[in-house]
Amino acid sequence: MFNNQRKYPENPRQNANVISLLTYWWTRHIFRTGYRKELEETDIYATLMQDRTSYLGESIRKTWEKEIKSCTKRNNRSKPLLKVLLRCFGKPYLLIGIAEGFMELFSRMYQPLLLANLLRYFASNREEWDNKVYYCAAGIILLSFIDTFITHYTIHYTMHIGLKIRIACNALIYQKILKLSNSVLSNETSTGQMINFLSSDITRLESSLWDLHYIWIAPIQIVLITYIIFSEIGWSAVIGMSMFLLFIPFQALLAKKMAPLTLKSAERSDDRLRLMNQVITGMQVIKMYVWEIPFYNLVETARKREMSVIKKYSILKQVALTFDCYVPRLCLSLQYWHTSCSEIILMLKTVYLVTAYYNVLRNSMIFGFSMGLHQMVQALVSIRRLQNFMMHTEIVKTKQNLDQPVGDSFALRMTGVHAKWQSDDKNDSLCNINLTIPAKSFVAVIGPVGSSKSSFLQAILQELPLTSGSIESRGRINYVSQQPWIFPSSVMQNILFGQAMDKLRYDKVIKICQMESDVALLPHGDRTIVGERGINLSGGQRARINLARAIYQDADIYLLDDPLSAVDSHVGKRLVDECICGYLKARIAK
Repeated sequence: MFNNQRKYPENPRQNANVISLLTYWWTRHIFRTGYRKELEETDIYATLMQDRTSYLGESIRKTWEKEIKSCTKRNNRSKPLLKVLLRCFGKPYLLIGIAEGFMELFSRMYQPLLLANLLRYFASNREEWDNKVYYCAAGIILLSFIDTFITHYTIHYTMHIGLKIRIACNALIYQKILKLSNSVLSNETSTGQMINFLSSDITRLESSLWDLHYIWIAPIQIVLITYIIFSEIGWSAVIGMSMFLLFIPFQALLAKKMAPLTLKSAERSDDRLRLMNQVITGMQVIKMYVWEIPFYNLVETARKREMSVIKKYSILKQVALTFDCYVPRLCLSLQYWHTSCSEIILMLKTVYLVTAYYNVLRNSMIFGFSMGLHQMVQALVSIRRLQNFMMHTEIVKTKQNLDQPVGDSFALRMTGVHAKWQSDDKNDSLCNINLTIPAKSFVAVIGPVGSSKSSFLQAILQELPLTSGSIESRGRINYVSQQPWIFPSSVMQNILFGQAMDKLRYDKVIKICQMESDVALLPHGDRTIVGERGINLSGGQRARINLARAIYQDADIYLLDDPLSAVDSHVGKRLVDECICGYLKARIAK
């Protein structure tokens, strides 16, 4: 917005070769810089093109729109967001799964066999050794290196894909928020819920990628390990593995119990954030009427309701983790007990082999599989919540003639307009409006409070959905809202709003909006930071900055929704004479 973005060094990973990628050699410059001095923001590499918000946001938006059209044609709306994420990020995540599968089903399965063979050789005389000893040792070293490379790369790229999903979903939600109708924002969602989407749901979705692949890797691994152990100790392997498998339905039951708790926890967080947003918005009224204690009790009650659900979820999760630690040891003890009762002689290599494979199963089946189920439940709950938000009604805007000049015929035409905020409302907010406004005219819409004057302007802006009729406008429209909107930056940036500085025009706008004396009184002039929502300014100053922003933007039609309500009478008269009836005399104003 401010046209002063810093330039960052080119990212060396963009053109790095295979060896540099495998060894992370492309990161040496940033480490060298950090060794010599304290790193600064300008030392950080530029974001890769495929990782930028603009690229990811556009990619997921197109895929989402394509999937929605496809679901509409098939009259099927089952998990379109999940399909969108799989289409955008499924292939690289599948490659990660293949790498993890190779590591778990080949590398980590083969290492205990190699070490068991070494133990068998060490138990015999040295004269009986052959070249297989060295092959086994070399194989263990090689597989250890392969494990290291695969582990680091799967963790790195899993985090990378998770971050890309986070950025893409944030962009998708932001684009959706800009399209939501005011009726949805008032009744079906809230600021607290949207904040919870960005802070909690997307975070859970990002962190749910760690162990998902173990859901399919672990069952294959347990079949292979059972076969290998059975060949060593016979039916005792079946006894131990049967006990091991008995706990899998229990883990699935815990995951099933945790799914509604995850959803309920998110809903309770939405309620608490919605309440906190209302409290913060009405803080002045609460302080004036000394309502601190009642509202404190309301917030405390909402927090207790949220914590009760979080407590239940945490207990179930800790129970699952407790069984994860004890089940492998219990199964191993049961298996050795059955082996001793069967009078089977256990060799050292056999004991090591069986114990090593149970450790492999403990990491993949217990931790990986169990956490994978929990993460899958969390991901599905988050996707369902985000999908419900994405399916809210959007504002359908017709194409405007932005480039067509106003001309001499008309600037705005409304024909048979009926409109209402809610589709289930009995009465229309606007009923049978027929209006033609000529070009270069000044029109004032007058009426008592609640007579739908603001709704009339919202309909022109296509923010209020029409039930029938049509609205046609020519040229660009600027709108000044009844409640001034100020963002935390300088007065100048609030007026320019990303536009290039035209000094003559800027000074003219400052003058006609009666801001010269205010700018002179500010400590740093028009470069003074106004704070969040213009907290450092008076109501009249905020209203005039809001008006100046609209005036500075070149437009053909200006819609003014009671912009003088917060200014003094004498200032309002000068604004009408010099700004509305003077500077905008060749425009149309409401």
